[in-house]
Amino acid sequence: MSKEPDYKEVLDKFVDYEQQVHKQNQMRIQVGIKVNIFLPLIFLILSFAISSGKLIFLIMWILSLFGIAFYLIYVEYTDYKMMERMKDYGVDVMENASLVVNSENIEAAEEIVNERLDKVDERRAKIREKVRDEIDEKIEEIKGGEDE
Repeated sequence: MSKEPDYKEVLDKFVDYEQQVHKQNQMRIQVGIKVNIFLPLIFLILSFAISSGKLIFLIMWILSLFGIAFYLIYVEYTDYKMMERMKDYGVDVMENASLVVNSENIEAAEEIVNERLDKVDERRAKIREKVRDEIDEKIEEIKGGEDE
């Protein structure tokens, strides 16, 4: 038979993965803010330094501001949704953005996972019972056809 997974180990791996993604998102945000400062500044300086093509550099300046802003919004939104998902599994997110897992949170997450697994098991049992009933009906039909 299959070995039951250790849910605390699975939760620890999940939290480690989410911590890594959160750190990467924080780095992306820092880089995005720096790029949001310097890239438009370069386009603005070029638009004033070059006499021809000012309109193109101004358009590139505006587009770079919007593009970087949308990128930062996307990264922050995905990070926010990840933090919300972690709260659902009982992982506290501290004010300093460090992740803390305590025994109460692990137990709460384990209860949530166990409830969901129980629902899956119930669904599987219902499906198995339905399939068995259908098979029994087909067998009865076949036996009834052989008797005639």
